[in-house]
Amino acid sequence: MLANVGVTPKLFLRMLRFRKTIALHDRQESWAQMAAECGYHDQSHMVREFKQFAGESPAVSVGEQSDLATHFISS
Repeated sequence: MLANVGVTPKLFLRMLRFRKTIALHDRQESWAQMAAECGYHDQSHMVREFKQFAGESPAVSVGEQSDLATHFISS
């Protein structure tokens, strides 16, 4: 996987889960429901990992002032 994609399998799966979280942000679900649906152990796990990728919490990153959601959904 590392040779073909450029990242380890674990990191690749974390990136896919992060992308799914971004894609689901507009469903009006609670953060806990989204965390469960995306495969996180709990909401705090999702928030912690989200901050690692986005540099800020999900509430800030997917807000109306952010282009992050549009970038990941359109790609």
